[in-house]
Amino acid sequence: MHGDLRRYGIPAAALSLLLLTSLAPGSASAEPPGRAPLSQADLDRMTDRQKAAVLNPLRLVGSTAQQVGREQRQDVFTGVRIAPGHRTVELFLTDPGKKDAFLAQVKRRAPKADLGLVEVKSAPSSRTELLRHINRLKSLGSRLPFEIQGIGHSVDGTEIKVVASDAAKADEYFATASAARLANGETPRYDVLQGRRRGSGPLLYTRQDDSSPFYAGAALDNAGNPESHCTSGIPAVSTWDGRQWLVTAGHCYAQGADVRTNGGRYVGNVWRVLPQVDAAFIEVPTYRNTWDGLDATGYTRYLNGVRSNIVNDEVCQLGYNSKVVCGIRVTNVEFDHAGVITTVGVQKDGATAARGGDSGGPVITVNHPDSRELNGIVRGGWTGYPTWVVWVDVWDIFNAFAIKLNPS
Repeated sequence: MHGDLRRYGIPAAALSLLLLTSLAPGSASAEPPGRAPLSQADLDRMTDRQKAAVLNPLRLVGSTAQQVGREQRQDVFTGVRIAPGHRTVELFLTDPGKKDAFLAQVKRRAPKADLGLVEVKSAPSSRTELLRHINRLKSLGSRLPFEIQGIGHSVDGTEIKVVASDAAKADEYFATASAARLANGETPRYDVLQGRRRGSGPLLYTRQDDSSPFYAGAALDNAGNPESHCTSGIPAVSTWDGRQWLVTAGHCYAQGADVRTNGGRYVGNVWRVLPQVDAAFIEVPTYRNTWDGLDATGYTRYLNGVRSNIVNDEVCQLGYNSKVVCGIRVTNVEFDHAGVITTVGVQKDGATAARGGDSGGPVITVNHPDSRELNGIVRGGWTGYPTWVVWVDVWDIFNAFAIKLNPS
């Protein structure tokens, strides 16, 4: 049954829409004694097991802090990331004096989280303030002398990153317009990147013959061609009525469309498309495995859980046409990509981060030698150096459609 938006991840010419320091409160040093910082090259020399031993504790406390910040402590939270030395997590708050209360909530939510890994830093604006400003800019629409094709803020709250149809006009606008200022009157830095020119259309499309129960990472449609139309991403089950779903990218199919494997086998019908999370839901038997491997045959790995990424995290994507791309470093976790909130990652080795047909495919963390952790599904990817990929966070999709991994 189974056997060139070069600095930020948005393309300059061909937009291809494939389609957390304080240690424990009161601590004085951010770096655990006796533990030297680790460069990216140091991590690259490690085995998957060694790398997981370093990163998993950071991922736990960082992801939990991100959840607390986005839910209970929106008043002070700006962002969180794994520190460049890969030994601590940097937590950015507008009022570092409130770190003790913030970290106490982290500990309540994740008792195993090591607060000694957290370094608290000051941020000029909260995430909520920055998102409110971003939404104001987007609401200007055609009143802007350029089109906003993507926009998000840096993890430390000091910069707004914008992908614009005309970078020169956007730079001029942000340098002079009153709308560029935040509600407090301050003007953040703007990093403007050239996107696709107005009037140019995105290129939507570019393992092979899966069968029921369906897994993540399988090739969908485009039968007779070695490259798939899109890729399956989440094997899920409804949290309220037990119906099973296979999730792929919403831009791949219209609601009501029939879906087949790349080998021509019928999968099912698209029951619902949710554009706000760029997800399409096919009602069909599924199981919480993902296809992996570098050829059309592939092999499978169990999905051991789900998690939202944090900045400086490292992931892989398993879109069918790329098969496996690892070494993707997370640079932003809340980038508005054409109206969909996404996570952005850069491929640090210069390999192509995503290709046409990878859309919908799983983005995963190798947190165990024999299984994988699901982080989201591919939405967009671009070539150039470095190369980039954006994906929709798995929890955004789960919450939008009331689903979870199948079986739970």
